[in-house]
Amino acid sequence: MKKLLHTIKYLSGDQGFIFMYITFLTAFLLLSTFTSIALFNSNKMQTKLQLQQIELETLHQMAYQEFNEKYINHSEVFYEYPNGYVIVTLETVMDSKSQVIFNAYTHEGMQKTRSYWIEQKNHELNVY
Repeated sequence: MKKLLHTIKYLSGDQGFIFMYITFLTAFLLLSTFTSIALFNSNKMQTKLQLQQIELETLHQMAYQEFNEKYINHSEVFYEYPNGYVIVTLETVMDSKSQVIFNAYTHEGMQKTRSYWIEQKNHELNVY
């Protein structure tokens, strides 16, 4: 207990040593606060982008399933869903091979494009 009292008397003496410790502690607290705020904003943006990517993946998967179930031999098909829409473009390269391009758009303006090669033999749709 005497050592602690001696340290307090030494720090609060006339030399002004306590100002240096308080300044260092304040700087450390401010730095940690600003770092926490920056990390929070970064995580918030990352979460928003991940949710938008999940929406795009969901749109793509729904259009892909619907296209496979109801294969229509048109050049362009439009699918609309509650969280966006998908435009499917069918380009015939050869008699039995075609390229299908899925363009998915969300209502927030995000876009994702995927393309597949399909082969049609005996009225079967083989995607690869």
